[in-house]
Amino acid sequence: MTTSHGDGVYKSTDAGVTWTHVGLPKAGQISRIKIHPQNPNIAYVGVQGQIWGPSDERGVYRTTDGGQTWEQVLKVDAQTGRNRPQDGSDQPADPVCGDVGARPQARGS
Repeated sequence: MTTSHGDGVYKSTDAGVTWTHVGLPKAGQISRIKIHPQNPNIAYVGVQGQIWGPSDERGVYRTTDGGQTWEQVLKVDAQTGRNRPQDGSDQPADPVCGDVGARPQARGS
């Protein structure tokens, strides 16, 4: 299996006709984006980081202003990305983020 990464988060406000880069350019792999159901300016991004080594960008990021600014709200360490469903017990107190889980991400040695 191969994988690739992008250069951050993009946002569309016209049903995908156009896209704007809104941040996290060093995120590497982004596994999940959750947008708040009542407020589209609030979103969480699960970042796995760079696949072949440690990545300080790994964790969960939150925006409350539609992507103008991002805050890292959850981080385990440079080896642990955020990617798959968990029980939510280690998540920030927001139901939107409850299914972004953690596991070690780096491949190779």
